[in-house]
Amino acid sequence: MTSSTISVVILCLLVNPGLGWGKPKTSQRIGDLVITLVEVKEPERAGTPADHYPVAVRLRGENVGKQALCVGFGAILRASFGLEYRDFSFGPHALHIQELLPGESTEGEYNFSVKTGSEPLQLVLKPTGKSQTCDRGKDSSTAIWHGADQLSFDLVEHPDSKSQDRTTPDSSVPERTGIRVFITGTKDGAHQANAIKVFNDHCPRAEITTTKDNATYFVQLTPTSFRQSKNVVVVTNEAGDVIHSGSALNLANAVKDACAAMMSDFSASSKQ
Repeated sequence: MTSSTISVVILCLLVNPGLGWGKPKTSQRIGDLVITLVEVKEPERAGTPADHYPVAVRLRGENVGKQALCVGFGAILRASFGLEYRDFSFGPHALHIQELLPGESTEGEYNFSVKTGSEPLQLVLKPTGKSQTCDRGKDSSTAIWHGADQLSFDLVEHPDSKSQDRTTPDSSVPERTGIRVFITGTKDGAHQANAIKVFNDHCPRAEITTTKDNATYFVQLTPTSFRQSKNVVVVTNEAGDVIHSGSALNLANAVKDACAAMMSDFSASSKQ
């Protein structure tokens, strides 16, 4: 390895350390392109099969280099239950990195048709080539891929426009609080087991009980189905008062909302 090659490698590591490894981030850089996860939403259902629902992932690409960029990506959506979907984006709304000048940015969407009952977990972008400049083979030192073969974006934790103000309980403190949750509304054993797992992951300070008489809160959770595209959740306390009702595309976000409502109500009751 020549001294000039070593210098380029060191520069690459300084500019873009750890690319392709570690916890997924909302914004990630690959070469001279910074890609930001903007929004995860559910568009119109037109053309979507009855047992699926549409999911659109909106991204922003920004050129932070000194050359025009022409970059292509293949997108894969990983969903719960081990499901994977490839995008079918086309038309003017798709993400196109074509002759993107330095300092410019562009936005676009990847669209997927996801099986009802499952939830989107992760978006994976894979570059379709090793060069990202429009004049192939003339990449700058900062535009070299550095061996990264994909970018990953966590969709479960991404705050969309409807969940930015949600209060997420501190999951770093796993001690139980006295909140015992009885879950109803799930369609079958598989959905019940999935709901319990999501509650344990995102509301660890609450205890799930299968005995109704022992519960302090009752969560009616209606998962997505061919008749509805969102997870509907209603929370009542021991007195029968409804303390929360809402819906979310993502089951984890629906659970976080329910958990925040229970924590708030429990805290208020304890003070009284």
